[in-house]
Amino acid sequence: MDRGPFLDLVAELSGDPALLEATVAAARGSSPVVAELPEEETRRHTRALTDGVLAALRHDGEPGPGALAAAEALGSDRARQGVPVADFLDGFQAGRTFLVHALIAAGRARGVPADALLEGVTRIDAVTTVLIQRMVHAHRVAELELARTARESHQQMLRQLLHGEPVPVTEPLDPDAAYHCVVSGVADPAGPPRRPPPGWRAS
Repeated sequence: MDRGPFLDLVAELSGDPALLEATVAAARGSSPVVAELPEEETRRHTRALTDGVLAALRHDGEPGPGALAAAEALGSDRARQGVPVADFLDGFQAGRTFLVHALIAAGRARGVPADALLEGVTRIDAVTTVLIQRMVHAHRVAELELARTARESHQQMLRQLLHGEPVPVTEPLDPDAAYHCVVSGVADPAGPPRRPPPGWRAS
């Protein structure tokens, strides 16, 4: 099957500024959380992923380093911005669906054979599936890094407080309250509960 007409169509549409803006609008419109982010950031990610998919279609159908890096950047950025996986995937899927529908409509209008359109869309689905997996993985890694950083920051704050060093007190501690400190082995089943019982904090 001649894939040339379909690839030519994808290359032409991927460079269309109006189509890019419509895709960005679709992504932002599908998720209120994503819509709160800077529009230029969504545009940058959309352009990078579109270029990556096109490059994959032109070669062996596997996303290259550029496409994988763009997917990882999107997942990592959204995690650091506090955007849940479901919300940023809603935006990605909305943008992808809009582009695929635009490709099919334009292909039919230009006489691209139906079989070529079907194969092309199937290949796009395969590429985007790989990218989604990479996005979710990067999002999870970034979440774990952020949680570890926050935990280490809290531990450092507690160490400084116990040594009497002046340090800004942040949540979950109340700087106007007094606390008791209980130390026990982590594996000690008789140790204190994870949450202090009522009345444990003195005013």
